[in-house]
Amino acid sequence: MARATTRRRTVAPTLGKWGNSVGIRLPKHVVETSGLTLSDPVTIHAEAGRIVIERRRRRLSLRDILKAWPKDEKHEELDWGPTRGNEV
Repeated sequence: MARATTRRRTVAPTLGKWGNSVGIRLPKHVVETSGLTLSDPVTIHAEAGRIVIERRRRRLSLRDILKAWPKDEKHEELDWGPTRGNEV
C-alpha cells in the first residue's frame, strides 16, 4: 500500500529589495504544497521567530450569508414580554 508522505525539501532563498520593501521568492513546490495559488490573498505575520504566510479568509457580507440561507426556513415571532421604555 502506497503511503502519502510530506517530504520537507529545504531551500535557501535570500531576501531582496523590492521598492521600499523586502521581498522573497517562494519556490514553486512550496507554494503548491501549501495549497496556495498565485492570486490568493494572504496574511503575513511574525510568530515566535518565524514568518507565517496564511491564506486570508474571505469575509462574507450579510448579502452572501442571506443568499445561502435556506428559503424554506421560517421562524415565528418570539414573545419577549411586555414592552419597556421607548422601544415601540
